[in-house]
Amino acid sequence: MKPRLLRVACLAMATSAMLSAPVLAQDAETTADTDAPRGMFVLDVGTSGYRGFDRLVMADYVKAAGGDSAALERLLGACAEAIEVDAENAEALAWRGAARMFEAGAASDSGDMMAAMTHVNKALADLARAGSLEMDNPGVRIIAAQTLLVLAQNHPIEQMAKGYATQGIEHATAGLASLHGNWGAQPIALKGRLMSDVAAAHERLGEPNKARDWYNRVIGAVPGSVWAQQAQAKIDAMDAAADREARSL
Repeated sequence: MKPRLLRVACLAMATSAMLSAPVLAQDAETTADTDAPRGMFVLDVGTSGYRGFDRLVMADYVKAAGGDSAALERLLGACAEAIEVDAENAEALAWRGAARMFEAGAASDSGDMMAAMTHVNKALADLARAGSLEMDNPGVRIIAAQTLLVLAQNHPIEQMAKGYATQGIEHATAGLASLHGNWGAQPIALKGRLMSDVAAAHERLGEPNKARDWYNRVIGAVPGSVWAQQAQAKIDAMDAAADREARSL
């Protein structure tokens, strides 16, 4: 990848608001876990196959996404400690992979493109390793999906973006399926954000019908939420574009 394009991709990932999007009042009430920062989301503790590592790192992850270098160091340290205790802690590996994208952004921002590429490759390797260890763990699937889907949305190289989109959709659909056992207990923000990102990924892949289907799923899954409002706006925009195209024929 050309240095300038890598910098754009890394910075887009590092500054993404994927975990800090606005939530409505009713979202905040059902989103909050006592161990999670207000407005953020973690999986319900009763989710099958889930270890709960995100409860240890979510607050620092959100701060790191905003450019807090001290929070990033703490986040990476927590992941490293967990991996040192258990080299096959898949959730810790997955979260380290997500955190390494922020390292890539910081390196590219300083002009060190070689370091940025190294961090990106390590991040993707962590996500792949985590998936190979605990493919059925929604805590692994969902952070991998979020990381890959946001990277797909922002990546400047179309072919690579589509590859990340395809991988992200696979992780997201599997992760969402694993939540059906206690779907109602899962945070609104988690469901709304992840399903919206899947819809956007289908748009990036040039699959408008699949994108529309997922936006409709968002509306059905989290009615009245900010995610449902945004999904309806997307559908309205797609309808308007289709109408303009039809009128031009």
